[in-house]
Amino acid sequence: MVNGRQIATENQGRAFSFDTLPAELISGAKVYKSPLASMQEGGIGSTVEVTTARPFAFDGFKAVASVKGMYEDISEETTPQLSGLVTNTFMDGKLGVLAAASFQQRKLQTNMLETRYWRPGVSITDRSELDNPDYADSSQYNGVYVPQNFDQIVDLVDRERTSGNLVVQYAPNDDMTLTLDGLYSKFEVDSDAHSVGHWFTDSNLDNMTFNDNGSLTSLDSTLVEGVGGATDFIRR
Repeated sequence: MVNGRQIATENQGRAFSFDTLPAELISGAKVYKSPLASMQEGGIGSTVEVTTARPFAFDGFKAVASVKGMYEDISEETTPQLSGLVTNTFMDGKLGVLAAASFQQRKLQTNMLETRYWRPGVSITDRSELDNPDYADSSQYNGVYVPQNFDQIVDLVDRERTSGNLVVQYAPNDDMTLTLDGLYSKFEVDSDAHSVGHWFTDSNLDNMTFNDNGSLTSLDSTLVEGVGGATDFIRR
């Protein structure tokens, strides 16, 4: 929840995406292990309520601004991060107004190596004439674990988040406080991923080594014409 209200995010389930809110707009968080009657329905484990800044939390006029540059080692890009907050009280402290804004851009590069599945109980006995025939005669190559694929992935991500918060509070007396607030958040993520996929076929594996658990730890893979296996370039 945000300020006592449930807010929808892009998650398909009931989970809240906290990355849609910048830290500069958040003043605190409350964790309720047991629900209260005044709360909307929350999670079974607990309910987290994020709170944003309020003008009555400050004494009179306050203003703050921040300008940063974020350098990414892998992408070698520098991106900006800007934020600011202005608040003041009027009418002898009975009326308060607060405005805050934040902008952040990130250009990331993620390099990944991925194996999606290990085939269990593989017996390296069906070898081509180019392979070492000792593989078929050695028990250490029977009932082993062999990876299905080995992918090399480069993901270029461009993130941009624009957020703003406007709050007006009015307290006609010590027993009543009226709060009107609006929260805006736009979080855009563009991803351009490139991958090279290597798919392994038993007959094309050579110079294999296994650990004590029978899992393949290193190999040479040779693409033989007409005998399984391929290397594909995929862009998505």
